[in-house]
Amino acid sequence: MWFSYKGWGGCVTYIRKDWLDNLGLSIPTTWDEFYNVLYQFTFNDPDGNGEDDTRGYTDINGASQDWYNRAVMLNARVEIYYKNGKWIDGFTEPQMVDALGRLKKIYQEGLTDLNIINNTTFTARNRFINGDVGVITYWANHWARNLKERTHAISGVQAEIVPIPPLEGSRYIKRVAPLLVITDKASYPEIVFSNFIDRQYDKGRIQSLFTYGVEGYHWEVVDGETLFKINKNDPYTVPFTKAFVPPVSILNDWDQPMVLDKAVKPSIDIINNYSTQDRLLIGGEYFSQYYLEIEKETKPDIMNRIINNEISIEDGLELYKKLTKTLFLDKVLEELNE
Repeated sequence: MWFSYKGWGGCVTYIRKDWLDNLGLSIPTTWDEFYNVLYQFTFNDPDGNGEDDTRGYTDINGASQDWYNRAVMLNARVEIYYKNGKWIDGFTEPQMVDALGRLKKIYQEGLTDLNIINNTTFTARNRFINGDVGVITYWANHWARNLKERTHAISGVQAEIVPIPPLEGSRYIKRVAPLLVITDKASYPEIVFSNFIDRQYDKGRIQSLFTYGVEGYHWEVVDGETLFKINKNDPYTVPFTKAFVPPVSILNDWDQPMVLDKAVKPSIDIINNYSTQDRLLIGGEYFSQYYLEIEKETKPDIMNRIINNEISIEDGLELYKKLTKTLFLDKVLEELNE
């Protein structure tokens, strides 16, 4: 089986700087400063409309995915991850107790979007775009421009959105890139590779096609500068950002024909300077059968019960240990570490 990376990605925390300015606040660098920002964004009318209609923070599915939750989890990892030469379950590490305490605190005090328990990426980012909340952790690529443009379309051009470095004690996470795969069922895998995958990195016409798309439809040259055209199918009437591979995620040393988007560059600089690279998980029979249930069902359910005060943090973590025995967590980790 052949693999090819499509490009990497990672998330950074975005904040409404105009709200900070309205309240005389600085960009937070520590958890205490961040908590104060969430409090002020919730109770002190940061958008100045005279209404009690804002909250500090939104998240995806109760902070159960490590890409999106760095500002609250800090040095804790919810998911199974690679550390010091082996795969471990971050949910069972000691620092998870304090991390769950932080999440529960801001949820119980009403500083968060109350839908964080069930949020998808779509619903969470729309709460940020609509001006319901002032902080979100989201993708450090063309979404830096998308968040800006879409928020401007709803809240006006005075809405200033900036990415910030991770809080003290934390790092952002680069995910493993999506893969193009040639299965072992292919009759001529070498031909598929050489004519489809390898040509995407030719530093010429084909890489331009996979990165920028079709001239005249996706992009055009204006006064000698290569620019994306407006995507007429986008309801926010914003330019295209990529064809298949994001221009910010090029894997070879191609001298790109288009200058990196100024709206995107700050987020890319931050993720490059303050991040940890995730690894690809490759398990076996137990991994295939139980991994998703552990990560996507068991952990979110327990976290949501904790922040809703249905069970204590200690009881929740004990319940997790009990449940994951029946889901063969030990076998899953054993397979990953073989």
